[in-house]
Amino acid sequence: MLTIKLVRIGILVLGGLACSLLQAQTVPVAISVTVLKTPKEKHPTPQSAPAPVSEDRLLEIVLKSSNSQTLTNLEVKYWLLVRDVISKDVTISVTDSSTLTLRPFIQTVVTSSVVKCDYTPRTGTPKPVPAKGNKFYGYGVQVLEGGKIASQTYEPTDAQSVIKGDAKK
Repeated sequence: MLTIKLVRIGILVLGGLACSLLQAQTVPVAISVTVLKTPKEKHPTPQSAPAPVSEDRLLEIVLKSSNSQTLTNLEVKYWLLVRDVISKDVTISVTDSSTLTLRPFIQTVVTSSVVKCDYTPRTGTPKPVPAKGNKFYGYGVQVLEGGKIASQTYEPTDAQSVIKGDAKK
């Protein structure tokens, strides 16, 4: 008779033989992110020049545990990204983290720092004026437990490649 028993510590017992299982411990934390923005502000300029635009963005990060136990010392890391309107290079503008305790089945909200985006749109009349400045591009959020990633989300998905090097710090 063959018996299979899964033990919590990750040992599989098959008919008396013990085999170690590689199990990724995951913390059941759901992440929901809303990008909050301020209305675009156009700054007064002479009529011949394009008006510079300022936009502020911040993240409202909602975390919810589906675990029946309180999760302590969770670290929430987030990044806000901007893109240069000329070169199209994407860079990290804001990075921060906070430590929190997540109670069972309760939502916790983390609000990020503000990223300020200032840019001047390109115009073609009467004299061509090139665009300049940075626009909001996206974000990344990671929830870590004991230094290991428990949950993560990126928008757009290629934001992860920009954040990858900074996330290891």
